[in-house]
Amino acid sequence: MDDAGKKDYKVLPKNNCPHLIIEPGGPYTIRATIPSYTCIGQPFILKLSVLDSYNNKAICPFQEQLYLKSAQDIKNLPYVISPGNWKDCCLFIPGLECRSRGFFRIKLFGQSRKIVGKSNYLKCTESPARHQVYFGDIHVHTAVSDGLGSPNDTYDHARNVAHSDFAAISDHSTMECSKAYYLLTRKMPNSKWKELQTVARNANKAGEFVMFRGVEYTFIEKDAGHKNVYFLKDDEPLFDQESIEKLWDFLKERGDTYLLISHHTIRKKIKFEMV
Repeated sequence: MDDAGKKDYKVLPKNNCPHLIIEPGGPYTIRATIPSYTCIGQPFILKLSVLDSYNNKAICPFQEQLYLKSAQDIKNLPYVISPGNWKDCCLFIPGLECRSRGFFRIKLFGQSRKIVGKSNYLKCTESPARHQVYFGDIHVHTAVSDGLGSPNDTYDHARNVAHSDFAAISDHSTMECSKAYYLLTRKMPNSKWKELQTVARNANKAGEFVMFRGVEYTFIEKDAGHKNVYFLKDDEPLFDQESIEKLWDFLKERGDTYLLISHHTIRKKIKFEMV
């Protein structure tokens, strides 16, 4: 622990380590997300989540009816949300369609006419756009290494709270439930890697959400830096050797089924035939 913020870390006794828990607050606002692009007559989904004042999922939804409205012409709006419609403070509303070209936005009002949330802007064209814009985070750590929360917590937050289109858990390969740097040399066990693969596989929903299988290969002894690797397949083994050269050989065997990103730079000269 670095209680003074001076990079003077102290190792806490194992039986006295703090356990952080995020306690949700009451409903404060609503995050509303719609696609960035669509075309006339193409259905889209409005994603809603009730947040507290710290942008965490609230402890409960608003206990009043809410009204969805738009200044532009959108099929199935206006729309009324009752307190019982929410599921764990989340609600996805499908079947919305723009009926004309232009820029669209949806706003949520409480019974007092106060705005409690508003979506991002959506551009609607007459024909489908050549490209779509997607949002996500591909570098998330959990309690499997030096982050917080379980892998399932990460999936739930990404899809249902942040309304991401994709995400990837990329925990360190050399840490297991550790919050202290002196434990960096501990290897991630295969059981944890299989758990991460299972979460990613179960989280994937065709046309709705993509969860990549990722890991941050962390090299300590040779100062080779950290390499984030994302796999397309569900059953790739975990590389567990302290050798950057052998990692290149391992990835060559995978063919074109992975993406590698150098997360931290190296500290000395090594071979980079793969890059």
